[in-house]
Amino acid sequence: MRGAVRLEFVVAGALLAILFGLFLQRVLDLQQGMERTIVEAEVLNLRNELQLAVASRIARGEEGRLVEWDGGNPLSLLGREETGGMSPTRSAGGATMSAAWTWDAGRAVLEYRYTDGGTLGLRLARGALAGRDGWVLGGGLLLLRERSPDG
Repeated sequence: MRGAVRLEFVVAGALLAILFGLFLQRVLDLQQGMERTIVEAEVLNLRNELQLAVASRIARGEEGRLVEWDGGNPLSLLGREETGGMSPTRSAGGATMSAAWTWDAGRAVLEYRYTDGGTLGLRLARGALAGRDGWVLGGGLLLLRERSPDG
């Protein structure tokens, strides 16, 4: 009888361990999904701010100066502090960008590194959007999205 009770405890313990493992994996999947949702919201806010800044320059007759934005750091062009392991940056409108965004001046890319290893890069460029992943900002400027295979 004692052996049967011990066996029941072992089986129950094994089942609980399996269920806990499944629960933990689901929680990790949800965290990754939340991170991607937050990053997409940050990208949307940044895109809207850039479109407003471009429209403001065009309205002031400064469209010719938008050429200077090509390859520039989108955050510094909006008057935000530089990122790169520092505290989250805040725009004049109050939207924040997490500290995980870094500026790679060599590649001219604002980059986010996901906790699962993927990356998302944003680059300001001039030209046509045809065949590229991104958004038209106005004045011939584009905000292009570059993803790693995991991003």
